[in-house]
Amino acid sequence: MRYEQMRPGTGQNIPGDIEEQPKTLRDIAAFHIEQIKAGGDAKVARIIAFVQCLQADIAPFIIHAENKEEYEGRLDSPARLEQLFRVEQWRFYRETEPMVVDQV
Repeated sequence: MRYEQMRPGTGQNIPGDIEEQPKTLRDIAAFHIEQIKAGGDAKVARIIAFVQCLQADIAPFIIHAENKEEYEGRLDSPARLEQLFRVEQWRFYRETEPMVVDQV
């Protein structure tokens, strides 16, 4: 998609190719795999995936250390990686729920 993007605070339009943001967890998994295959740093790719989840109003996730080998083994398939992301989403939710939800 090509359109002009406004640079914040400058009032200048900057032309450029802007890729459409992923809208589903499967899209995020596919984009993540592309980043890794293109030689991107895995840690940065996971941070980008976290932010993409927030932008798409999808529950975020963090890949936990004990799941590193499983994560690396799933980098061949967006569908398989999405499954792991869902498991990690649920764990992230359980771990952070007490911090964000009032417990009565």
